[in-house]
Amino acid sequence: MTSQAIRRLTQAGSRFDTPIARIYYAPAEADSPGLACVVGKKVHAHAVVRHRYQRLLRECLHALTSNLPSYDMVVVAKPAILRVKKRSELQQILEPYFEKLSANNVV
Repeated sequence: MTSQAIRRLTQAGSRFDTPIARIYYAPAEADSPGLACVVGKKVHAHAVVRHRYQRLLRECLHALTSNLPSYDMVVVAKPAILRVKKRSELQQILEPYFEKLSANNVV
């Protein structure tokens, strides 16, 4: 996703909060849905740690969004994500929210 698309989505898209991230979403405009994971300096000062959590989020989200309707998403990590050490823990936390989203319920 481009920075312009991310900005548009965070300003005009729907959102929901989880204990570890804020997720913005909107129906996809293109044929393929876009996904962006943002882990800012508020989460951790070291880029190595931020990139590790970006990879964890991306892996987890690809598994969770495979059965969703076509949505563009921006996931902004919260500092609480640092308590999560494994992908399975991350998926366990996020799964109920994505189940509600896949059932087209408002989260």
